Amino acid sequence: LKAADSKWWKTDADADATAGAVRLGICVAAVNADTATKIMTYGKIRADAVFPALTVGAPAYVSTTAGEIQTAQPSGTDDVIRIVGYGNTGDELMFCPDNTYMTHT
Repeated sequence: LKAADSKWWKTDADADATAGAVRLGICVAAVNADTATKIMTYGKIRADAVFPALTVGAPAYVSTTAGEIQTAQPSGTDDVIRIVGYGNTGDELMFCPDNTYMTHT
């Protein structure tokens, strides 16, 4: 959630401004920019075709691709490492973003 304009923006582990000390939510339906939608801030979400294959109990992270999640911890210089949730099944994410993060050096 970008406080300056009160809009939800895609996260990107390559940018501290969108992945670091910001509130995270997950869009429950794909929409275009400036279109009203529903954002979930905590809970279970399933997305077979959108999520990478999740591992039960393993963390998922803010991705280095804007608006996505990834199962491998970002490792590039200045990448933000932030957990967004954990796999419940191979296709279901328990979205519970951690408020802490680190920047890879």
